[in-house]
Amino acid sequence: MVDKESQDALQADVSRLEAALVDVRRDVDGLSGCQDSCQQLDRTQHTPPSQMSEQVLVLIREEVRALIYGNQLTQDDDSILPESLLQWLSQQFISEANLQEALSSLEFSILQNINQRLQQLHGAETVREAVLDTAGNAVTKEEVHVMVTEALRLFSQDRTGLADYALESGGGSILSTRCSETYETKAALLSLFGVPLWYFSQSPRAVIQPDVHPGNCWAFRGSKGFLVIQLSMRILPTAVTMEHIPKSLAPSRTLRSAPRDFSVYGLRDEHQEKGKLLGNYTYDEDGEDLQTFTISEENNEVFQIIEVQVLSNWGHPEYTCMYRFRVHGTPSDV
Repeated sequence: MVDKESQDALQADVSRLEAALVDVRRDVDGLSGCQDSCQQLDRTQHTPPSQMSEQVLVLIREEVRALIYGNQLTQDDDSILPESLLQWLSQQFISEANLQEALSSLEFSILQNINQRLQQLHGAETVREAVLDTAGNAVTKEEVHVMVTEALRLFSQDRTGLADYALESGGGSILSTRCSETYETKAALLSLFGVPLWYFSQSPRAVIQPDVHPGNCWAFRGSKGFLVIQLSMRILPTAVTMEHIPKSLAPSRTLRSAPRDFSVYGLRDEHQEKGKLLGNYTYDEDGEDLQTFTISEENNEVFQIIEVQVLSNWGHPEYTCMYRFRVHGTPSDV
């Protein structure tokens, strides 16, 4: 037998325990649902792609049914949902691996476009390699600044970064044009009472001068010509450069008068008829306006006299224009 107060207190404690038990059961039910979801997600990660697509389609179907119809549909009412709608929704999902692959492809495409643009503007091979080396990695503002600075530095170094031993202001000179005949225009530069006294024509010296502007070239008659150049010093030739104006600056928008096939020889003296062949080359009219060619023939001799033999042009029937020709190499004392 207990008194009334003790019985009421005991009854209150039992009520509180029952309420707490209800909360505990609710938490247990929530944890069980979370565990089922985690197990389903784990099974999805280890599911083949074909089965994964089917599971995604089933999940989409259930979510769309719940979103549109709520609890008004039964399991037998799935046919109400259009199959085309389910297919379209499933195609909007993308896996993480596919997303990473798409981002990498986009980044590589952007880097390639940057590389092509820089190469067109400056013709810098070092810039091309630097940009391609960064494929797949983020390019920072500092790295872009370094690449642009390097391209501008190369452009300021006469666009090649190589010493030109044929340059007239550096000590080079024209020794002979052999049998080549300078092409003279019929536009009189000086006339008296309508009688032409002097016709203008560029000297072969234009070939070894840095001024490359439309018309500032040595034009010789026909498609074959010869030019003998004395270099500023004796060198072991390593490369030559042929430069012409670009098509965009040509009045006719073509380079028909540009040299096409040409050969380079090393001579011991200017009277030597046939020297040491250093290489046969072709100037590409669709390429860059400045094209450098390495010495293709095996050679260990040093020369101070170089002969250029132009063998053909790109189709002009009357004359061929040479704008600038450069000779690169290593001085004999070095």
